Amino acid sequence: MAACSERITPERYAESIDDVVLLGGSATAEHVARHLESQGRSPRMVVEDRSRANDLRADLTETTLLVHDPTDPSFLEREHVGDADVVLVGFDDDQRGLLGSMLARQQGADRTMTIVDEPEYDTLFEAAGIDVAVHPRAEAAEAISRFTRGRNAENVAIVERGVAEVFEVAVESSSLLVDHTVNEVEDTLPESVVVCALTRDGDYHHPHPSITFQEGDRVVAFASADVSDEVLSRL
Repeated sequence: MAACSERITPERYAESIDDVVLLGGSATAEHVARHLESQGRSPRMVVEDRSRANDLRADLTETTLLVHDPTDPSFLEREHVGDADVVLVGFDDDQRGLLGSMLARQQGADRTMTIVDEPEYDTLFEAAGIDVAVHPRAEAAEAISRFTRGRNAENVAIVERGVAEVFEVAVESSSLLVDHTVNEVEDTLPESVVVCALTRDGDYHHPHPSITFQEGDRVVAFASADVSDEVLSRL
C-alpha cells in the first residue's frame, strides 16, 4: 500500500508508515503484528485481556503491548492513537470492531483498517468512513479461486459476495483473444463480460473496440459469476 501510494501521489505519501496501532488481540491481529516485525517495524497493540497479552509477549518481541480496553476513548487519546499512520482493528466481534474503528477515526487516525467476519456489516463500515474492511474468508476464497482457475488467471477478485468476478489473465498463443479486436472478442462472449483494461509491455492501453490483442498482453475483465468459468477457459 505504501509503495502504491508513493507512486500515485508522492507529494502526499512521501513519509513512510512508521506508527501502526493494532486494536484487539485476535489471531489475525497477532499475525499482522508478526508480519510487521518481520519488516523491521515496531507496532503498538492494545489488548484487553492480561493473560492474552502475556501470551503475545512471548512471541511478539518488537511489539509494544498495552493492556487496556481498546474502545476506551480517553485511553486512546492518552496513547495518541490519533497520531498513528495506520490503525488496524482486529477484534473477534464485528460490533466492537465497528466501535473501535469509529473511535480511531474520531481520534484523527490517517488510515483505518478493520478485520470483518460478517460481510453484512460492509455498509456500516463504509458509512463510518473506514478506509479498508478486510474479510478473511473472502480473501481466502479469492486465493482458492486463483489456484483452481488455471495458470493464466493470475488475479481473481470476487465482487458483491460472489455475484461477479474481476480477473486478470495473461494472453497466450492459444487464447481466442490473439489477433482479434476487443469488439470481436466481446461479440463472442456472454453479454455480462466487459474488458476493463489492457497492458502491453508495461504500458496501459485503453481497451477501445478496435484495439487488437497480442500474445503477452495482460487483460483485466469483468464477468458475472455464472459465466466466469466459461470465459476463463476460453481466454
